[in-house]
Amino acid sequence: DPGAEFRCFCRDGRAFCHSSYPAEPWGPAPPEVIAFAESAARRLLDAGGPNMVTVDVGVGSDRTRLIEMGGVNSWGIYGGDPGAFIAAMEAEALARM
Repeated sequence: DPGAEFRCFCRDGRAFCHSSYPAEPWGPAPPEVIAFAESAARRLLDAGGPNMVTVDVGVGSDRTRLIEMGGVNSWGIYGGDPGAFIAAMEAEALARM
């Protein structure tokens, strides 16, 4: 049982948009989930992985788990901040010019 699930979008190893996932009502991810997601994103980035990732995290009764990591362009943002998502995507696009 993965427990409560959360989705965090990260750029440069930092979360810029997050929420509970997948069922409503959506709420923000707690600080410990954000820290866990950022750690996973930094580890992947340090290993040569992509700069922007989606990190799904489960908070079970016994521990916090990495559920899944993937790209940011085909995932739902659920209760996350669309403005923050768009701003991060724009910043990433400009950085690649």
